[in-house]
Amino acid sequence: MSQFDMEEDFETSYFRIESVDRTKGHVVISLLRPLDLEGNITNSRGHLFRLEKTDKIKTIDVSLISAVQPLTIELLKRNIIIEPKW
Repeated sequence: MSQFDMEEDFETSYFRIESVDRTKGHVVISLLRPLDLEGNITNSRGHLFRLEKTDKIKTIDVSLISAVQPLTIELLKRNIIIEPKW
């Protein structure tokens, strides 16, 4: 059994925008699990190696979003693995 076969809670600052509903003013995001080189969940950018997609979906009212920060160039230069959307 893999370590992710069970439902687990985790904290993450990483997400992917799945859809935007302009008529309702909502955005749907999926949470990305931040993993280190050994496959452990990490909150440290310095240890981030992989962003794994999850089934955790959130719907957010766009009026509550004040800013979205894309991944930094420095992080992308480290060749982290980001699972494809599809």
